[in-house]
Amino acid sequence: MIFRLGNMTLHPIRYNTAQNPPPASPSVVHYFHKMDHRDRTPGKAQWKIGLPEERNIFQAAMASQWTESKFAWSLYQLAGSVAHLGVDRDHVTQVLVARFDEHADDEWHGYPCNYKEPQQRPPTEVLNDWLKKELLPRAKIRKIASGQRCAI
Repeated sequence: MIFRLGNMTLHPIRYNTAQNPPPASPSVVHYFHKMDHRDRTPGKAQWKIGLPEERNIFQAAMASQWTESKFAWSLYQLAGSVAHLGVDRDHVTQVLVARFDEHADDEWHGYPCNYKEPQQRPPTEVLNDWLKKELLPRAKIRKIASGQRCAI
């Protein structure tokens, strides 16, 4: 069931983790799309993937526990390979990492992020899991960890 809160639509995101696999009841959080990350608002990173894909990569972040405090990170995969998911605040620089922020208890939103900025960079534990799951090769993980340019 989708909820409306003012002008926001809250999408329930259900997920299980390795510590809470099915048939256990999934955890549920709510996700909302911020249109300023889709409408070319100056100074805001912009998604280039669809709304369902945005929710899917958020769900992957939660299920994989790619979280730290009130933040989560994820990657977009297209045909089994990591792909660009949007552009940075300059609306030109392509990015491959998404960051999600919790604004209220169990209410999240996300945006493409530039890992070159230290506060946007995924934590070491998340990067190590991406390496372990072979989502990105070691050299790219190392570049992301140090904030260096990383082509895909």
